[in-house]
Amino acid sequence: MPLIRRIGNMGLGFLSKAATGYWNMFDPTNGFRAIRSEVLAQLPLERVDRSYYFETSMLANLYLIGAVVRECRCRRGYQNEVSNLLISRILFDFRPN
Repeated sequence: MPLIRRIGNMGLGFLSKAATGYWNMFDPTNGFRAIRSEVLAQLPLERVDRSYYFETSMLANLYLIGAVVRECRCRRGYQNEVSNLLISRILFDFRPN
């Protein structure tokens, strides 16, 4: 992962932790989620953002319903994939619901 992406991920991770209250998470924006069906039934899915910021939006909504969030280890593999993410496009795209 390029250095600028790593720095961006750290910054976005910090902002996500601050916005959601889940300070114990190492990487709140990694996109990997497992949610118990009981919690999913309480989650207002219509309020979860469908853009690049869905992870933060999901965590914020989980926080609002009082869900306990824990992390588990997962392996990530980056091969020779090319990212389609345009930082200039998403940088100012964040808008709360």
